[in-house]
Amino acid sequence: MNKKRLLTGLALMAASALVVAGCGDTGTDSTGDGEKTLVIDATFDAFDTTDPARERSSMGGLSIKAMYESLITFDGGDVSKTVPGLATMTVNDEYTEFTFKLDTTRKFVSGATLTVDDAVYTLERARSLDTLNSPYLANLTFTKTDEETLTITSPTPRPELPGVLGSSWAGIVEKKVVEENGGTMGEGDTADKWFNTATAGTGPYTIDRADFSSELVLKRNPNYNGDKPAGYDRIILRKADTSTQLMSLQAGDAQMVLDISPSEAATLDASMVLSTPSLSSIYLLTNFDFFGYEGLTGLRAAIDYDALVAQAGAGAQQLNSIIPFQFAGAAPESARLKRDLAVAEPIASAFGETIDLSYLSDATIYGLQFTSLAEMLQAQLQEAGFKVELKPTPGSVFWADYMAGTIEVGLAYWLPEYLDPAGYLVFAPKNQWAEENVFGDVYANWTQASPEFTETIGECYTLVDPAARNAAFAKWGELSNKESAYVPLFQPAVNIGHAAEVEGIVYNGMWTVDVGYLKPAS
Repeated sequence: MNKKRLLTGLALMAASALVVAGCGDTGTDSTGDGEKTLVIDATFDAFDTTDPARERSSMGGLSIKAMYESLITFDGGDVSKTVPGLATMTVNDEYTEFTFKLDTTRKFVSGATLTVDDAVYTLERARSLDTLNSPYLANLTFTKTDEETLTITSPTPRPELPGVLGSSWAGIVEKKVVEENGGTMGEGDTADKWFNTATAGTGPYTIDRADFSSELVLKRNPNYNGDKPAGYDRIILRKADTSTQLMSLQAGDAQMVLDISPSEAATLDASMVLSTPSLSSIYLLTNFDFFGYEGLTGLRAAIDYDALVAQAGAGAQQLNSIIPFQFAGAAPESARLKRDLAVAEPIASAFGETIDLSYLSDATIYGLQFTSLAEMLQAQLQEAGFKVELKPTPGSVFWADYMAGTIEVGLAYWLPEYLDPAGYLVFAPKNQWAEENVFGDVYANWTQASPEFTETIGECYTLVDPAARNAAFAKWGELSNKESAYVPLFQPAVNIGHAAEVEGIVYNGMWTVDVGYLKPAS
């Protein structure tokens, strides 16, 4: 895991909360010419590009998924395995060679057909740019085997690579068009400005116009020849404050709103809202030096997890471990932490220290305010006998303290970097398999685990057989709940408000909603 990726990703999270997308309406004619137009209201946090290689936000994922297609992808909301996209994939037993047979009948928006050269160029360009995504393609070789076949080789096993290549930012671009508009390898690439005015993809939509201060407009790709044709002639992604989105939906000004809270969702008819657990993990970071193993045991036992889930609203679910339940390799429900005051109270009584509970004072996620969650945690810990003071902290300060390892207890959240459980191995203590220091070592001062836990971490890094690997991650999650400096709390709900007449709304944690599936009810 690249350290720059971790630090930049956390800094971005300080400024943004995950947005979610859904859709509705039989086709609002907002253009006056009979076109079926879908209006989506959302916050535009960190949304400033439609260059796939530079994509780093939730709205970026949604819009780029509409315009570009990757070699492999995920089917709807199932993030446990990949399915064919522009290609079918076969993998050798060692997970060091990945072979992709491309569908070279597929067309770009220009009308040109897909080639292996386009795929090689896309991945090499994405790796060459200094972005949040480029480290995931490090040390790979991309080879054109024949006119329909791309082979990717790695010197070491990469069982997580399918989850990486299924990301929206791995969408294939047309080499010729991108090169003609400033695309190249490395620092000299200037194509990002062009990508904000045009499209070089194979997806069902293409860009019409973009103003990241107000709206992004997509239109039907006239040359699309895949199996998910656009259901709308035009999609308007409109920047809107969270306080106005519900009203816009109710007034019919928008057919979908992406940032409503659980309480707002409860005011809508069931046919107008999709509520489901997100892929975000709400958790507590603790300082191992401050608590020690015994103190952490008491802290975990003092928390009323059921009450936190109830506070989070309908659709929220307790985390089985730090890895959300939707992933292959997630721990079973039986591994969930439980409140046990008989364990917590004597430890709290002997602890003595006053705990500073830091939380993001200026952030919301899926409509949830961190202040109310922090206040509930304070009351629960105090009931068990811990002395707790709240420390509301602006995001920029919170994440700086987090990365400096100076937070005693911090209420935080994590969004998946790619759709594979390996992305959560950053929540581990220092170990011999990580390329660089991981979260547990740097941020939580957690430098040593039990021999069993250490062995399991190694299995997560080295096993490639899917069944054995998934079992190792499940065991890692169970052991993490007992030993980790991170305390998993819950997965907040995604609440997608939409007009009742829309079909095809499915949540996916990487691109929120694949608008290629959306269409007016017949």
